[in-house]
Amino acid sequence: MKLHNRQIKGSFWTDTDMIRNFTLEERLFYIGLWQLADDSGCIENDPYALKLFLFPLNEEVTIEILNDWTATLIEKKKLIPYHTQGKDGLYLANFHKHQTIKNPQPPEVPLPPWMTWKPYKSNPRTGRYEIRAPQNHQEIHHPKEIQSLKDTQESQDPFLSSDTFLTPFLQNQYWTSPDKVEALRSNKTSSPF
Repeated sequence: MKLHNRQIKGSFWTDTDMIRNFTLEERLFYIGLWQLADDSGCIENDPYALKLFLFPLNEEVTIEILNDWTATLIEKKKLIPYHTQGKDGLYLANFHKHQTIKNPQPPEVPLPPWMTWKPYKSNPRTGRYEIRAPQNHQEIHHPKEIQSLKDTQESQDPFLSSDTFLTPFLQNQYWTSPDKVEALRSNKTSSPF
């Protein structure tokens, strides 16, 4: 995990949805997650690492508070939790909509089941992320019937490049239950996802 330079659009500061639904500290934490996420928009859900990188000398920011902030961001559909390769991860919803990454680097954390890394043949150190619509219910946290992808893909190809946004689909299909969000708030050490 490392910090990256990321863009903060001017409209973030006047976004009334953010102002109404998140405290100043939660908004700062959210920006910090952008910086910690790799170029896929994914980050390992490790509250101890988040504390170390984002609030190292702030004693008042505890692991419990970070779990609560994470749960709030999940509840408000800013983060999509996932579990893969024995690790808990978070996907930042709309990350690629707001971040322009010219030469994406390979993932540093395990990717969610709906995303793959495709290195370029000319330079395998760079590539692109493809977002795939789930083909079966084994890939999703809480199975829901897949009703329509008409608003999320322009072609019949189930693989979409990282500049195609499946976020509304992901939020509805990979969403987590309220009891798991509450479990995260009360969990002092690890994620229930």
